[in-house]
Amino acid sequence: MAPLVFFYAFDILELDGGDLRSLPLLKRKRHLKRLIPAPRSALLYVDHVIGKAIVTAIEERKRVIGEAAAARRDVDKQLAELGLLSR
Repeated sequence: MAPLVFFYAFDILELDGGDLRSLPLLKRKRHLKRLIPAPRSALLYVDHVIGKAIVTAIEERKRVIGEAAAARRDVDKQLAELGLLSR
């Protein structure tokens, strides 16, 4: 199985050619959050966290990897039921 790769987005500096660096961080994060696709995407939004940001990011990573692994098991099961996956 190929390794799962995720990109954690925590800030956006440019949008549609416009420079957002002069905006407050929380306003930039609101712009960013609207751009991130639905869950189960490789692109993940990192919410604003004060304090234990690294611990929070690790916990989120574990949660997302667990969801991705569950989704992979579901797909593998469906493929096996169709006879399209040899085990």
